[in-house]
Amino acid sequence: ADEALPEFCGYGRVTTIACTDEYWKNRGTLRPKAIEQRQITNVNHGMTLARGSGCRWAVHIDSDELIAPVVDLKHVLDGCEADVLRFEMFEAVSERAAYPHIFAPTLFKAKPRRRQQILAKLLGCNRSFFQGQYFRGHNTSKRAFALNGKVSEAGIHGPIQANEDAVWKATRAIRLLHYDCVGFDNWRTKWSRRLDGTGYASQIRPHRAEQFRLFREAFEQGEEELLCLYERLYLIPWSEKLVLRALGLLKTITLNPATFELRTGGMRGEA
Repeated sequence: ADEALPEFCGYGRVTTIACTDEYWKNRGTLRPKAIEQRQITNVNHGMTLARGSGCRWAVHIDSDELIAPVVDLKHVLDGCEADVLRFEMFEAVSERAAYPHIFAPTLFKAKPRRRQQILAKLLGCNRSFFQGQYFRGHNTSKRAFALNGKVSEAGIHGPIQANEDAVWKATRAIRLLHYDCVGFDNWRTKWSRRLDGTGYASQIRPHRAEQFRLFREAFEQGEEELLCLYERLYLIPWSEKLVLRALGLLKTITLNPATFELRTGGMRGEA
């Protein structure tokens, strides 16, 4: 029932699939309760469809993620000697409580090295870290993988089963931008679905579990408490931003805003 389905149907090179009861029946199962299992089933079905269409590479990303190549994506993959390629990951920073859409932020966290993280904490960036973690979402980037038969099963972040001779490499030429909980409404919706079971997650890391616990407590106390919690978790004080920029842990990445404009019958621009 996703409202984006008719929008994307305007693209000849985009296939949209509604995950109806009939879809799950054709996958040989009832709709899994856990988000992770639904994702794994979908990415492997998608991998089969892509290979059958003559595609040479595949990657699984979430609806709050974008692939942003630094140079031409086709050039990077055509010249790649690896079978599995991990992207450099950045996490969007919310600088206010409301945005027109989740892809609007231009400030991003870069994944810290241990030395950078220690320095940031010594220099007073305590608000920027939660449970020892700089990122609020996942810490592992996504991987593109070649559809050459060496990957037999894919997972959420990349291959689960691959041949022993498969070559794994990392690249800084392709960025994964993760827009985790951009804006108060987006954050509240995401965690509310965890709370009511419609977005049940069976695998949750300790620092995410603590975020969920705090959300549940604030949710019981009302909207004002929820907003205070969101600002405490996601908004970075200006004094800490100065330090984090100096350490290379904050980066400005600007995308063309026209990419995200909608028009009747399809999306504007090239997919």
